Amino acid sequence: MVYLEYARRETSATAPVLLHQAWKWLAAPRSPATLAAYRYIPGLDLEAIGSRIDALCGASTAPLLRDIAVLAALRVPGALMYLEVEERDNPRASFDLNLHPAQLCLGDVEPQLRGLVGRLGAPRPAFDALYARARSARLGHLAAGRSRGGAEFATIYFALGDALDD
Repeated sequence: MVYLEYARRETSATAPVLLHQAWKWLAAPRSPATLAAYRYIPGLDLEAIGSRIDALCGASTAPLLRDIAVLAALRVPGALMYLEVEERDNPRASFDLNLHPAQLCLGDVEPQLRGLVGRLGAPRPAFDALYARARSARLGHLAAGRSRGGAEFATIYFALGDALDD
């Protein structure tokens, strides 16, 4: 997937604000494009973030995702940066949680990651191979929810350079 993003920083927002719009399309001939809206929802406490995760994610994955949010919140003074994402003309609905300030590593959330791999049906051998090399990589963002096709997903973003442990 390729996308263009036009971002606007809102550090003083007190109400939800459109932070990014991304025009996305598959890198294939005649692939339809979509416009994704990223809304920053400022000032959410951990309970509110957990409720929003519950509303966007399945009952088997939401507790694992909330656990990661709790671990991050324990390391960050103040509110975590929480965004929700929707796309036009499809059922995509997800959240994005900025984990950078927490300075968590993949190893800090191993039980939750393994739980997500099992519940979402990701290939365990591929996960194990990557995880063995990337356990000390710093987490960047956590995104999860429903895809364009309505399937549940979770994405863990981390620094590529950190993923080259040998």
